Amino acid sequence: MATQRSTTSTRQATMNGAAKTPPSPPQTSKRSPFIPSIPEGLILAIYPLILVLGSLYGYLSISPTLSPYNPTTQSHDPATAPSYFARKNNIFNLYFVKVGWFWTTLGFWALHLLTAPQSRTTVSSQSAGTSITTPEPPARLVRAFARWSLATLFWAFTTQWFFGPAIIDRGFKLSGGVCDLSHLSLPNDQPLKIHESPAGPKGLRNVQDIASGVVCKAAGGVWKGGHDISGHVFLLILGSAMLLLEALPLLMKKEGELRAEVKEGRTEEGRQVGLGTKIAVGIAGLKGWMLLMTAAYFHTWFEKFTGSLVAATALWVVYFLPRGSAGVRSILGAPGSSS
Repeated sequence: MATQRSTTSTRQATMNGAAKTPPSPPQTSKRSPFIPSIPEGLILAIYPLILVLGSLYGYLSISPTLSPYNPTTQSHDPATAPSYFARKNNIFNLYFVKVGWFWTTLGFWALHLLTAPQSRTTVSSQSAGTSITTPEPPARLVRAFARWSLATLFWAFTTQWFFGPAIIDRGFKLSGGVCDLSHLSLPNDQPLKIHESPAGPKGLRNVQDIASGVVCKAAGGVWKGGHDISGHVFLLILGSAMLLLEALPLLMKKEGELRAEVKEGRTEEGRQVGLGTKIAVGIAGLKGWMLLMTAAYFHTWFEKFTGSLVAATALWVVYFLPRGSAGVRSILGAPGSSS
């Protein structure tokens, strides 16, 4: 009997101990650092939506008979263009899109230089309860400059120069593109050599030497035949997404402050979004509008797709790759972070 009572007591103690043991927390899957957060994902989701809506609008609303599209010039005839924005010489295309990186740079540095840096509070004595507020270190601006420099490198390599012709021009040539000079011929119908064209650059002896659209146009030719990655789509997505991702922490901080004030039944002045943020978001908004116009009136579906793909690659390298690499993060940092 004593043995049975002892065994029963042991079982009860074991059960009581098991009952007192706190349950282990449920296992939650950790988000990959390379994947955008929900607010970032919402920003990035805007771009495929704009491209699809703009392309559908152009496809459904523009009559190919009344306003034919020329795939060689990648535009509509100005005389029959369906909209002011469908003309390549519209003021927004000439002075905003074609110098797009200037406006991106202006918005980027307006955001960082016109926005008051956050301060850090350092507790100097817990017993005395005193604290010292010190300005944020200049590392924030240094890392912002590193992000801007890397993005600028992507822009330059893609559209301006990549150890010779830019990536867009190299892709065009590799996919079978050529500079067509057939409309420029000598009286005896012999093909015009590049060095014989008054506008042609010196040192080029034949058509095969032309490796970029700029040189082809300078020689009086037409760049045709290959796949043209949409430089406008690339530039507009990269520039506007850059500005929005940089401004996102500031916008979310202001929203959090406003919610806290409303919850506590108080309001304070000075919670408005700063001038630098307004400039950056305004430029990003205009870029979004011009992206919609580009989607509606210019380029093929595949050209717009490849332009957006190159822009997405650049954004991932600048803003999401550093999160998974401490070494890269120490150089590029992240928007809204001073470390």
